[in-house]
Amino acid sequence: MSGPLISQLGTAIGGNADQTARGLAGAVPAILGGLLNNASLPSGADELIGAMAEGNHDGLLGNLGAVLGGGDATQALAKADAGLLPMILGDRNSAVTDLVGALSGMNRSSSSSLIDMLAPLAVGFLSRQLRASGGLSPAAPTDLLQSQQSSIVTAAPPGLASALGMPTLASASAAAVAAAPKRGG
Repeated sequence: MSGPLISQLGTAIGGNADQTARGLAGAVPAILGGLLNNASLPSGADELIGAMAEGNHDGLLGNLGAVLGGGDATQALAKADAGLLPMILGDRNSAVTDLVGALSGMNRSSSSSLIDMLAPLAVGFLSRQLRASGGLSPAAPTDLLQSQQSSIVTAAPPGLASALGMPTLASASAAAVAAAPKRGG
């Protein structure tokens, strides 16, 4: 995200640009790590594909300035989150919210709002990438997230694996590979 978008997001969540940038540095890998962890569950990839197929999350990415600028578009983003965070973070939402708040200096309400707004954007980006590369097959989310695992681990702030309830983020990656639907089989 660029500086103006970070400032807009900060205004929307009640934080300043510096706090928002630090919050993004924790929240983005948290959401991606949660998605990777979810893909390791037996029904996780199917749940994710269902959320992508039912929601217009990738449509939110068309004009981030308007989406983050307040009004109806921002309200649509807030509503797009319905059901995503339990799927992505499970019962670890509170721990992740606390971690993002501690990293960013934001209060709990602002860090929670940041995560709420990022979840549908992350799912939208993932959906867009999958549609562009061949569609929403059962193995596609796991394959894409697995291909980005080292980047997620590198970007992860200290304490993220613990906040997500995992020994390491690499353990989510290994579990995702084991749970991935087999191709051609």
